[in-house]
This record gives sequence, C-alpha cells and structure tokens, in this order.
Amino acid sequence: MSSRSASRKARRAQARAERLEAEAHQREAAERRRRIQRLAIVAGVAVLLVGGAIVISQSGSDADGDGDASAQSNEVAALYDDIRQQGNTLGSPDAPLTMLEFADPQCPFCAEYSANVLPEIIDRYVRPGELRLELNLLTFIGPDSERAARVAESAGLQDGMWEYVELLYREQGAENSGYATDEFLRELAAAVPGLDVEQVFAERDSDAVSGRLARAQASATRLGVNSTPTFFVGDARGNLQPLDVASLEPDAFISQLDSLTSGGAGE
Repeated sequence: MSSRSASRKARRAQARAERLEAEAHQREAAERRRRIQRLAIVAGVAVLLVGGAIVISQSGSDADGDGDASAQSNEVAALYDDIRQQGNTLGSPDAPLTMLEFADPQCPFCAEYSANVLPEIIDRYVRPGELRLELNLLTFIGPDSERAARVAESAGLQDGMWEYVELLYREQGAENSGYATDEFLRELAAAVPGLDVEQVFAERDSDAVSGRLARAQASATRLGVNSTPTFFVGDARGNLQPLDVASLEPDAFISQLDSLTSGGAGE
C-alpha cells in the first residue's frame, strides 16, 4: 500500500471517529434536555398542586377571619396533639410495631403521603398505641433538602420535628429552586407551638444534627432505599420488613397494617 493511500485511510478513520464522537455528544445532550424537561414538568405540577392547596387554604381562612399561617399551625398542632414525640419518633415507645419512613423534605410524593395517608395512620394506629412512627430524613434531591432537613432535625432536638416537617410539606416549593431560605425556614419554625426558634437555628449545624442525618443515610444505605417515601415495619426485636404499597392512599397501607398490628387495629 502506498503512503498516500495509507494517509487517506488514516484520515477517513479519523473523520469517522470524530463523527461518532460528535454523534455521541449529541445523543448525550439530547438525553440531558429530555431529563431537564421531565424534571421541569414534575416541578411545575408540584408548584401547581402546592399553589392550589395554598389558595384553598387561604379561601377557608378568609371565611373564619384567621390568617393562613395561623390556620396551618392550628391544624398541624391538632394532628399531633397529645401524642408523644421523641426526636424523630412519634407514638408510644411501648408500641408493638414501628413503621420507618425514609423521606426527603423536597419530595412531592412524601408530601402527598403526609397529606393523604398520615392522618389516618395516626388516628387508626398511633393514638391507640399499636404503632410508633420513625421519620428518617434524607437529602439526596439537593441543597434545599439539606437546609430544610437540618432545621427539621434541630427542631427534633426539642421534640418538634413532626410538626415542622408537616408545615414544610404544606409549603413545599419547586425542587432546588432556592426556596428553602433562612427566612422561609424560620417562619415555619415560628409556627410550631413551643419551639425555641433561635435555639433551632443555633443548633442546626451541630454535631447532634449532623449525626442524626448521617444515621438516617446509613440506615437507608443498609436497607437499600433508593426512592422516597420508602417504608419498613419492625417489631420489638428489631426485625424489619418492607411495606410495599401500590399507591399513596390510606387503603394501600391499612390493608397491610391491619394484618401486622395485634388484633387488627381499628377494627
């Protein structure tokens, strides 16, 4: 083969390699655009849902003359009234079963569970002492998750985590939009009855809070949690089993929890 032919063959091979590389970059860019579009759609739906909930809540509060923040605070306080809290747990420590939830403060499906299912579980199982709840906060969605989770865990040092997270879900913004500012998080903390807001913010970067978040992440890794919300149910001996639910509706949980709780709770 002449040197000229070899040179032409080398140039063709190089051109083909460059074309394949360019095509690969184009495919990657197209896939990134598709992912961004999907995230934008999900975020837009979440914003619409939250916005609708706020409008409905404001309409109701205008009718009775109370402000929206006050109405939200009263509703949340009533949900957890007279139920023992300790850190990230809710309910009697003597309950025969514990349900673990792994959640991200920014997760719209976690907010959906909290709105649609949690009140039923509290009334049906937690108040009668059949079930204790344990909330493990993860921060995989992004920076707003980290900021919100730190304040929530710090509120948990004063046994106010559950009310705080409930209020956080009700005011949830678009993922990683920067909505979880200090001002926003402080307003929510101020709406939790009895919570020392200054102490919450003084301790949010403490070793105690960092340790709680690290333990939640370690548990999630050990149990293979890869999405939120994810649930497990354990007995007094620490035996855990996943709670696989087909939907975030009360019946999907009740059908399983009734068979697990002693005597069929709520019957």
